[in-house]
Amino acid sequence: MKSSRLVLGGAALLLACSDRTRGGPTGTGTPAMRSWAVGGVVRDQDGRAVAGATIDIVEGLFSGRSSISNGDGSFAFERVFGRMTLVVSRGGYEQYVQRLNVTTDVLLDVRLVKYVDADSLQLGRIIRATVSSNAPPCDAIRWDELAPCKRFFFTPDRAGTLSVSVSWSGSPELDITMVTLEGAYIATSIKVGPEAAWLVGIVEPGRTYEIRVNSYYTAQMFDLRADFQ
Repeated sequence: MKSSRLVLGGAALLLACSDRTRGGPTGTGTPAMRSWAVGGVVRDQDGRAVAGATIDIVEGLFSGRSSISNGDGSFAFERVFGRMTLVVSRGGYEQYVQRLNVTTDVLLDVRLVKYVDADSLQLGRIIRATVSSNAPPCDAIRWDELAPCKRFFFTPDRAGTLSVSVSWSGSPELDITMVTLEGAYIATSIKVGPEAAWLVGIVEPGRTYEIRVNSYYTAQMFDLRADFQ
């Protein structure tokens, strides 16, 4: 490209959907370096634009910068360079991870894959479930890129406290995490026995939460109980 600005569909898109944190890395004495633009479009498996996806830079000099895909699925970061890792998250889809070494403008075609192995959380009774060995990790960057994961979803109709416990037999061990659909961590489990884990988190009405059971690192059957107060 002849310019350091990224053009999508013949229109300058960077100002319309640029990331929420402006400028380069902070600190005194940072030498001036040529910077570039990283942007693209987030789509589903059928090629439809996905709006509201969160794109985070989680590694590199620009770690902490974030962008949200607009109605056309477009997003962009301005004035970046060097090595970085991007994580694209959206409720109902598996995470997308892209590692880059930015030495010129970059245009990404991000394809998000819908969850296949996910269930609604059932309250007040024990259910039997399995983390399959070929299940993808729920969070390959912040949690563990090798841990297969089973997902459950919960949308409360009132504010309250959700508690979730899992128990299993033998190896591998399991743990539990609870996150929002935007990927913010609400709670992580503690071990309450050699083959049991438990978490508790405060939830808001009308908001959907994802409960993740992570296995280290093969298939594992478990019993899960969730209670809401």
